[in-house]
Amino acid sequence: MAIRKHLLRHTVSASTAPTQASSTMQALETLGIVRREGSARNSTFHLTEAPVTQQLEAVLFAHAA
Repeated sequence: MAIRKHLLRHTVSASTAPTQASSTMQALETLGIVRREGSARNSTFHLTEAPVTQQLEAVLFAHAA
């Protein structure tokens, strides 16, 4: 395939995805978009009713359609 020479391939550690998810959820919590409930080991996240959450939802739904 001609495109293969243009692709950059790499492997990542199996721990990369959970670390990125954790960082993302921490950022969303800091911004007031989600709130954390439950224990530190078994957390659940819930969207807040903040204006920033409503704006983010509107942008995401507009791009999904």
